[in-house]
Amino acid sequence: MAWRPTLLRAALLAGVAACLGMAGGPAAAAGLSIDVSGIPEAVGNIRVSLFIRDTWLDDGRQTANLVVPATSGNMTLTFPDLPVGTYGIALIHDADGNGDMTYSLLGLPSEGFGFSNNVVPVLSAPSFDSASFSLGPDGLHLQIALRHL
Repeated sequence: MAWRPTLLRAALLAGVAACLGMAGGPAAAAGLSIDVSGIPEAVGNIRVSLFIRDTWLDDGRQTANLVVPATSGNMTLTFPDLPVGTYGIALIHDADGNGDMTYSLLGLPSEGFGFSNNVVPVLSAPSFDSASFSLGPDGLHLQIALRHL
């Protein structure tokens, strides 16, 4: 019967594709835009770090980063193609341009900072659960207000 070789060939190709990880097609990607408010002056950079749970606030293990010159007032920043998932954001206004948060003699941040969900840290960094959000296939638009101590 002629249908057997065709069916067998289709089954073999499907098996090879599944083994190669191609059966489901590419992972869904979505855009994430972030409105950042409260930027006091157009000096330095706005540094946005995107994390997953396992690497939350672990320096050097960000899922994605954006570094853009600061403008005073408000800015909109975009991660155009991220895998769908759960993330948290930490951002700073790196006014002195040293690439890190600068602290006062008392150990308090001397540059503006913010987290997704506008979480306000109390005596320590916020938990991933308090700052996390879900990015679905339709994308997401967040608002983060910089805090200054």
